[in-house]
Amino acid sequence: MRFVSLLLILAFSEFLFGMQNPGRPMPRAILDLPDGIRSETVQIKTELKFKSEANGGFSALGGGLVFKKKNLTSIQIEGSSEGKPADEALITVAIPGCDFQIFHLPFGSNPAPRISLTCKSIPKILITGVVPPELIANHNAEIVIEYSGNWESYIGDGLVHDLELARVPVTADGTFKAEITDYSSSALTKSAVAACLYFSLRDSKTQNFLSPGPFLTPDLQDLIGLWGLRIQSAYPQIRFAR
Repeated sequence: MRFVSLLLILAFSEFLFGMQNPGRPMPRAILDLPDGIRSETVQIKTELKFKSEANGGFSALGGGLVFKKKNLTSIQIEGSSEGKPADEALITVAIPGCDFQIFHLPFGSNPAPRISLTCKSIPKILITGVVPPELIANHNAEIVIEYSGNWESYIGDGLVHDLELARVPVTADGTFKAEITDYSSSALTKSAVAACLYFSLRDSKTQNFLSPGPFLTPDLQDLIGLWGLRIQSAYPQIRFAR
């Protein structure tokens, strides 16, 4: 009932906006996927910007979308929040095996842009590691590898961008291997403040963390950056402390 009420409120908000602003449609962007790309692997970070009527400045609303729907050939990004249309959108697209793509969309000139995504291929690398077996116990354990970086110096949004690069099972003896996209040569990674990899050990069914903290600590002191494991094009086998 609450969900239905929320939908009615949002629909009424959009109706009121349309009555008050009949000449301005709700903005949205369509992203067409390249051939051969599985839609459930695409990750998108979106920042909507709203122009202030008081001082002409912009406020921003950041968000992330991870699509798990299969067999899509295009993805629609809504350019509004709570019935209010955004003036601009900053969209970052991550496709496995492809470099990042960034789009700055001013909705004032085109409220319904359609963009054909491409894939500038970049290498993938293999990561192998070992976690303490006692952390696994009787769980169906998995390792989740995430990329994190603040790209403000490159795209000016000031957001920390987190992307899931891999989710793989861990064997009973604590070993795992994962293939991830090598973002070390990407312009975004090179410009990022402390771009790094995070590793978390989880129960694959409950998604509960199996380590004392949310992230595992790599036993590679010379490769640890400000927050996590520095992004680079190759790694030795990674052992994690408890």
